[in-house]
Amino acid sequence: MQVKNCLYNALLQLVCMLLLFIIPIIWWEMSGISSIDGLPISYLLLSVGSMLCLEGFCYLALPIDLIPDSIPLIGYADDGLAWIVIVIGGWCLLLGMIMYLGPYLLMDMFG
Repeated sequence: MQVKNCLYNALLQLVCMLLLFIIPIIWWEMSGISSIDGLPISYLLLSVGSMLCLEGFCYLALPIDLIPDSIPLIGYADDGLAWIVIVIGGWCLLLGMIMYLGPYLLMDMFG
């Protein structure tokens, strides 16, 4: 049972680490943001915000931290940084949605 649990954790670690490296590459290719000229800022905010949230959650899902939590004060710094990235990504998503849906909501409210 211990070996199976250890293998599962190792596989989860490998998948999360691969996702951390692959997500920005996939995002760059699929978003079409090779040039920012002519793109609406709401599209850029939605795209970057979703990537940041996904990166932060993938890092938090890692079973083994890059900096062990047993080290005083510094041990939780990497987890704190991941949460900061998630919060920044969430704010980007929120601003992007407000900027994208704002004109439509105003037209519905005021005719």
